[in-house]
Amino acid sequence: MYFVAFIIVATWFQHTAGVPNLVVGTQEIYGPTWNAYNFTNASNVLAEQRRVVTKMGGNQMKIKLSGSKPGDTCMSYHIEGNCEKAKTLTELAKDPAISATFADPDIRFYHVWMYTFSSGADWLKRDWTNATLAAEKQEVKELGAYLLETYGETDKVFMCGNWEGDWMLMGASGCKNSDGTFNRSCDPSPEVIERMVQWGQVRQAAFDEARAEYSAKLRRNDGARIVYYMEFNLGPEAVEGRPGMINSVLERVNPDLASYSSYSTTNAYQRTSNVTETDVAFHKVLDLANAKLANKKGAAGENLVALGFLRRVFVGEYGTHQQDSDDQVRFVKNVTRAAVT
Repeated sequence: MYFVAFIIVATWFQHTAGVPNLVVGTQEIYGPTWNAYNFTNASNVLAEQRRVVTKMGGNQMKIKLSGSKPGDTCMSYHIEGNCEKAKTLTELAKDPAISATFADPDIRFYHVWMYTFSSGADWLKRDWTNATLAAEKQEVKELGAYLLETYGETDKVFMCGNWEGDWMLMGASGCKNSDGTFNRSCDPSPEVIERMVQWGQVRQAAFDEARAEYSAKLRRNDGARIVYYMEFNLGPEAVEGRPGMINSVLERVNPDLASYSSYSTTNAYQRTSNVTETDVAFHKVLDLANAKLANKKGAAGENLVALGFLRRVFVGEYGTHQQDSDDQVRFVKNVTRAAVT
């Protein structure tokens, strides 16, 4: 079964004592220029979103932790004060607006778009060096250690990764039409794929080392958890054998989890008269991604076992334009049902 969070996040999730085997939440990604997402002029949008989510009974938040401009965290969430002075992800996580979100006792699960200050926004367009990989790893490891040390006495779960990796690969490979849309017949280049693999490998290693050092220092394996994920979004293309996140990256990185931003299959639930056919297409993508992930051994495997994950793929995003409420309910019900069967 898949754990579902709303705009959604879902995965196969095995029951663990005290933990619900189905998690549904909503996304708090926010951009000041994203008109379709702007419903407020409030300062500190994170605080407003957190209040609304917890009032609805939600225990999950999906946020952006990014030093990359444009669209960094401070600007995106209207966070004022000293936020813009942060130079690392850890310094950003210590900002009062963000630390209050991470400390909220009503929120247990966090999905975090994690983009470092050290690598900037154009890292997929240039080859990695030993120095730049080391900087990426150090900043991610520092964040992982900070989350464990700061929230270690809680049962919080921090899942940190990226947004829609296939679009990232295609954008850096020049797979764009003259109108700015993606050229879906274009495959990402081997050079760009290699950069993505190296990026994922050092970030996974950073979290592995942070977990191991924290456990060794405190001689404990309970409390807060950090988990690294990579997200893909072109599911049917991967089933056809096309290069991309599923077929070219997941197996070589073997992240803790894989996320599916699933519009490429779940949009069909908005209009289909053949729900079974859509279920099959959806499950083919999820099964293929899950098959690319090798078993985790040692402390990394124990970390996943402790979380109760039966499979390691979650649905990081799905959604629909505002419609009649009955249509909304029908759509969400179909996607959620498919994700948990």
